[in-house]
Amino acid sequence: GTTPVLYVDGVAVPATATTDSNGNTILTPTAPLTDGAHSITTALIDTAGNTSTQSTALSVTIDTQAPAAPGGVLALASDTGTVGDSTTSDATPTITGTGGTPGDTITLKDATGAVIATGVVSGDGSWSVTPTASLANGLQNLSITATDPAGNTSPASTLPITIVNSPTTF
Repeated sequence: GTTPVLYVDGVAVPATATTDSNGNTILTPTAPLTDGAHSITTALIDTAGNTSTQSTALSVTIDTQAPAAPGGVLALASDTGTVGDSTTSDATPTITGTGGTPGDTITLKDATGAVIATGVVSGDGSWSVTPTASLANGLQNLSITATDPAGNTSPASTLPITIVNSPTTF
């Protein structure tokens, strides 16, 4: 007889106890943990009510929030038409953005949903992605998402750009 106790941030929390196939006790909190950093420990209570010393703390960070939808623009170096008109003769145009969370993965997809480029947000919050294959001439409705290290994916933002086969066709 002993009863395991789960502590989150030093406070005992209700938990269910199960045993895996190797005989290990698994404690699962009955309520979800809040987003943020937590310190998790365990202890045992014997039949006389004595509580053991708490285990070494396990530090965890809970992240259930998706990043904000990233905004992107046609990079100035790829904008071969009138600056800002989202028209280019570059069939593999670079798309850039700022304001992301460092470490998030930026995914660029074409109108069919196929991934055409990925990149990682740098320490200053900026990012840059370039399609790995040429885009077809005409309007391309690209979508951009950000996925944080916990796997939460933002809503998609849309970036329409037009690819033309020659800068003289503007």
